[in-house]
Amino acid sequence: MKYTDAVELREGWRFQTTNAAGCEQPDFDDSDFLQVSVPHDWQIANRRDPDMEWGWSQGYFPRNQTGWYRRTIHVPEAWKGKRIWLMLDGCQRFYRIYVNGEDAGGHRFGYVPYLLDLTEKLQTGDNLLAVQVNAEQTLGDRWYSGAGLYRRVRLLVKDPVHIRPLTLQADAKPAGNGGTVDVSALLEGPVKAGVSVCALLTDSEGRTVGEGETIAEDDSFHLQIRAEHVRLWDLDDPCLYTLTVTLQSDGRETDRITEHVGFRSFSFSGSEGFFLNGRNRKLYGADLHHDYGLCFGAAVQDEVLRRRLRRLKELGCNAIRCSHNPMDESLYDLCDELGMAVIDELYDKWDRSKIYFSRLFGEDRFDDLRMMVARDRNHPSIILWSVGNEVEIQYEESFYRYLKEFRDELRRLDPSRPMSAALIGFVIKGYDEDAPLKKKVDAVLRYADIVDVFMGNYMENFYEAFRNAGMNKAVIGSEVFTYYRLEDLTTANTVCQSPWRDVLEKPYVAGGFVWAGVDYIGESMGWPVYGWTGCPLDSAGFRKLRSWYIQSQWTSAPMIRIGIYDDRAYDDHANPNWGFPLMTEQWRGFRESLLKHVAVMTNCPEVRLTLNGDHPRYGKPGQDGMVHFMVQFHPGILKAEGLQDGKTMACQELKTSKGPARMEAVRFGDEKITPGGLVQIELFLKDEYDQLWTAPGTEVMVTVHGNGRLEGLDNGDFLSEENRHGKIIHFHLGHAIAYVRATGNGGITVSAEAADIPGVSLEF
Repeated sequence: MKYTDAVELREGWRFQTTNAAGCEQPDFDDSDFLQVSVPHDWQIANRRDPDMEWGWSQGYFPRNQTGWYRRTIHVPEAWKGKRIWLMLDGCQRFYRIYVNGEDAGGHRFGYVPYLLDLTEKLQTGDNLLAVQVNAEQTLGDRWYSGAGLYRRVRLLVKDPVHIRPLTLQADAKPAGNGGTVDVSALLEGPVKAGVSVCALLTDSEGRTVGEGETIAEDDSFHLQIRAEHVRLWDLDDPCLYTLTVTLQSDGRETDRITEHVGFRSFSFSGSEGFFLNGRNRKLYGADLHHDYGLCFGAAVQDEVLRRRLRRLKELGCNAIRCSHNPMDESLYDLCDELGMAVIDELYDKWDRSKIYFSRLFGEDRFDDLRMMVARDRNHPSIILWSVGNEVEIQYEESFYRYLKEFRDELRRLDPSRPMSAALIGFVIKGYDEDAPLKKKVDAVLRYADIVDVFMGNYMENFYEAFRNAGMNKAVIGSEVFTYYRLEDLTTANTVCQSPWRDVLEKPYVAGGFVWAGVDYIGESMGWPVYGWTGCPLDSAGFRKLRSWYIQSQWTSAPMIRIGIYDDRAYDDHANPNWGFPLMTEQWRGFRESLLKHVAVMTNCPEVRLTLNGDHPRYGKPGQDGMVHFMVQFHPGILKAEGLQDGKTMACQELKTSKGPARMEAVRFGDEKITPGGLVQIELFLKDEYDQLWTAPGTEVMVTVHGNGRLEGLDNGDFLSEENRHGKIIHFHLGHAIAYVRATGNGGITVSAEAADIPGVSLEF
């Protein structure tokens, strides 16, 4: 939602972690505070501690301090008579807001926006805004939380007669070749009869396709726009329209809000899965946490998120699950734009949580739910609300009671979308491996009678049992392993069988979401690993070898990729079931004639493999979705061809090379650079055949000149203790990235140098 009267509070903040008394007072001496800009995460700058409590969950970055943010807000004379709202898009966590020393409000949950009316608390001239964060010094989530004002902070300066923030609802529906948009909102101020509301719908070229008018009724309005011809919003063609709503009072405009909308219809079927615009579709999704890597922590970086989502799209991803909390609004905007369906999720845990959730669940759960829905409901990408994940009280009486309460409230807030909650597999007390199958199935059926769509984590091996017992709900694998699967009706036996066959071959399975899409900080398998590593993309946004396996399972456009089993290959310490066989992408470094296990990842029905053009071997994908060969190593060219009816549809060659020969620098994206924007420079280490040189050992030094500064370097290596805010980093599996912040208008030059390799530079 775009507010034309928003004042961004990005710069001018002073910050410190302190328990000093009086930090909320205007006369407090903050001269030793740091100058910071928002979004800001102080936790990522803390020194890691291997002995900290719950360190594994936070990447060993401490977060148990109390932080204070202070900023002067100048209220000009022109704001007299205006209504002034403070909007925090998110703050981590348990925070209080003070204005001129007085407590003005606050909230506990860090993942939903917070709206505060400051009209009566601000005075003309300078005012002190102070925010106390983590006042109760809570531990983090099960993953890296971040700490501080990690999302946008804005003032909304409104005419007395205005649309109440976060109340605009725009429900776009297709109808024949056209469509309708039902528009409604609540009004604030001394609203009088005669306040007119105008709504204009325009396409991407700015052409008007529909409009409507009405007269407000006291404190609300409703109108409908009809459009004769519209394009539908779809995963393959995410067409968006711009809705502009204005208020007119006493002959002048008093408010204006714009929103993107998309026309689409969707449904879930208990027998046929998911339909979008009348077409049966499979959801190949990725679960995402909210951090942006080791350079930024949780501080929102729209450009980093855009790059990650585009990379996921490359490997066939068409859906995102927000795990396990509402994300920054930029994620939903990007999914609208890129054509990715979204499961929006409220909480990880509920009552009796071992972390902080039980402290807010009883009092705040419906407030948090309402804020999530109010902010996100207009996004066409959102197809499902989820109210929880792997809650401790699963299958207890209170679980079903709370689930019904959430369902009923969501049907009141947004009857246009279904709801669900993600179950954990059968590993909890009383419903584990030793429990009778009927007891487990009956508990799931009771849950399925309440929700609209079944969501289960690692439960593919029980789908048929649920169906046979009478469950007639569309099924979503809300968390799915990359490569492995559990044996049918067990929770302990792991097999090399693609879990994606359940999505492809079972019509009632609407989709699956890989855990997770991008490596994230926290949930570490142990010091010194920063976090979770079993994902197709690393935290720097580069594709791992396993991403090609995912692509082979998710896409139909012919592709092929070779991997060589090698126990010496880089081991990212992934949790076993979430891992992938140790493989290398280089045909080198092996003893002559050593028998090597070669795996080919492809979506072609047959593969032909040759070494130096000799002795062609043929194979077809097995239960694990890969084609396997045993090949004696000899230097040269290992070639894999994906075949369809004997015709080569895709091809890859691995050539034996000697070492790194050159670097390559590529700016990601072609979006216009503005001051304050983030530029992402991808660096690659190549051999003499233009293949990635993935062996470790080569360092790169990056310098920036002109109107930019080096914000940080990363390489996605979660085992490395390198400084991500220095000028030097090593190439990891052949890649690294430089984050450059534009500091003004004008040119920027980025140079990269490495020992014994020609340097490269980019100017833009």
